Amino acid sequence: MRKRLGEELKRPKIYVSVINLGEVFYILGRRVGERKARETIEEIKAGVIEIVPVSEELVFEAASLKIKYPIAYADGFALASAIAKGGMLLTGDPELKEVKEVPIIWIGE
Repeated sequence: MRKRLGEELKRPKIYVSVINLGEVFYILGRRVGERKARETIEEIKAGVIEIVPVSEELVFEAASLKIKYPIAYADGFALASAIAKGGMLLTGDPELKEVKEVPIIWIGE
């Protein structure tokens, strides 16, 4: 949808579960070292991405999704966070192909 001149463009809100942020940390740590990974995580935390904390409700929603789908537990947190925020999930993980609870934006295809 095109915006007309003078209409305000809304920036999408971006969220990441703290569990998935932990995944980013260990993947980066393996690739570029722990020090650089910590620096990157601090940059993410200081930016526009809102970190979704782990609540008991989120834990059991992620676990329920893992019961329903053959997904990694951390993927359950990404999905549960998208559901909780009423958003979409941005992923390239083929394990999530069957998910119907939220719209998915596929990357890397």
